[in-house]
Amino acid sequence: CIWWWPMPMPTCLRPPARQAPGTLADRPPRRLLLNGFPLQVVSGRTAASVHAVLDFYQERCHRAASAALPPPSHRQEDDDSGVLVAAAGDGAELLRQMLARRLHYVHLAPVCLALAQRLGDLTDYVAVFSELPIPPQVLTPPSGRDAPGSDLPGVPRPEGALRSFSLIEPATGYTVISYVSFAPADSAIAAVLSQLRGAGFAEDSPFSRAT
Repeated sequence: CIWWWPMPMPTCLRPPARQAPGTLADRPPRRLLLNGFPLQVVSGRTAASVHAVLDFYQERCHRAASAALPPPSHRQEDDDSGVLVAAAGDGAELLRQMLARRLHYVHLAPVCLALAQRLGDLTDYVAVFSELPIPPQVLTPPSGRDAPGSDLPGVPRPEGALRSFSLIEPATGYTVISYVSFAPADSAIAAVLSQLRGAGFAEDSPFSRAT
């Protein structure tokens, strides 16, 4: 079950997030909390190619590295779409820590994730920046335990369920939280609806029909 609910939450984050060159509309970066972990997101549409967009974000992420060996990254692309995951920092030290600690570099250094999709003569893109390494429990919550973050005040939690994911945009107050229930689907949905109605919530019929 996924619920949307307004919940303002302050956060401080100042990574080097910028829109790609040639972006058609100026949009300020968006601050998000993924399972309680702060991220910053920029998005837009540009006439630049998928290759040029990924080049921009890869260079921007690697610019922070002071060592001769660039930090590790993963990049896959064609003319129509592409994805980049790049770390920032000393590449040699990151490789050493990856071997010693057996962790992916996203858990050892600030990272940038960029996605680009060519649509006609334009490219849509999203770039996500972290100011710090992403803790392993953020991306892979421990088995049998809640993911980091918190439930929503005033919203009943599904009985016997575990929180698996939360995404909060503090500036707008929008929140998405999902739970994993170990009951059969029909029983889980019926129980959640009963809890929500008991707490004073009512179904939005037009929205329900639309979805």
